[in-house]
Amino acid sequence: SATGEEKVCQAWINFNGESTISIRDSHNVSSITDNGTGKYLVTFSTAMSNTNYAPVVSGHDLTDDSGGSTKPANRRTALATTDFGIRSTSNGDTFYDSGYIFAVVFGA
Repeated sequence: SATGEEKVCQAWINFNGESTISIRDSHNVSSITDNGTGKYLVTFSTAMSNTNYAPVVSGHDLTDDSGGSTKPANRRTALATTDFGIRSTSNGDTFYDSGYIFAVVFGA
C-alpha cells in the first residue's frame, strides 16, 4: 500500500517546451527555466528533504515525427534538493524543444 511520504508523488509538471516555455499544470513546482534548445530546469516550490528522489520524465511533440525522447538530465553532479534538469533529444541525441514534457517526482 502507498503509505509514508516517500511513496507519494512529491511533485509533477506538464509543460510546453517550445518557443516561450509555459507550465500547463503542476504540483510543487514554482518555475521552469529555458536553458537553451531542449534544456530545462524545473524548480520545486518546497525543496526535497534529500537528493535521493526519482524524477520520471516523458514527452512528445505532436508536430514532429523525429522519434525524439525526453529524459532527465545527466548532470555531472548529484541531483539538487531544489531543482532538477530535463533534456529533450531527437534520434542521435540532438537537443530539440519538445511541445509536451511531463515529469513526476517520487521521494521525500
